[in-house]
Order: sequence, then structure tokens, then C-alpha cells
Amino acid sequence: MTTTSKKRLTNQVLERMSPPKTGRLEMGDELCPGLVLRVTAQGAKSFSVIYRVLGEVGENIGGDRSLESSTASR
Repeated sequence: MTTTSKKRLTNQVLERMSPPKTGRLEMGDELCPGLVLRVTAQGAKSFSVIYRVLGEVGENIGGDRSLESSTASR
């Protein structure tokens, strides 16, 4: 099950975010539309960017969250 919400994704928020019991949690960034943090039940965190070009929706997955800060991801 995926849960989506929006919050200002600061480094402190990212560090304190706990994984869901099942499925994955998706949290959008209030400051950067389209930036999404995903947290799996295993605790893996990754950033992705959802975008639209000429009406087509695309997604670019940024990889392991431990490699970047929230500022660098924006």
C-alpha cells in the first residue's frame, strides 16, 4: 500500500522518518513540486522526480537517499 502526503523535506525529517509496516510510503516535498521521497518497509529511502512533458507523465528515480541531502535533491 502506498501513502502519499506532502511535507517540507528537511534533512531532519528524512532522518526521523520511519518505514511503514508494509508496502511503501511516498512523501512529496512542499517546496519542490514533483520531488518525492519513497521509504520501503525494509527502510530503504530514495528520491524520485515526477514530471510532465507534452502531456506525458514521466519519472526519474534518483537512487539511495543516503547519498544526498534534501537540499541537493532539490
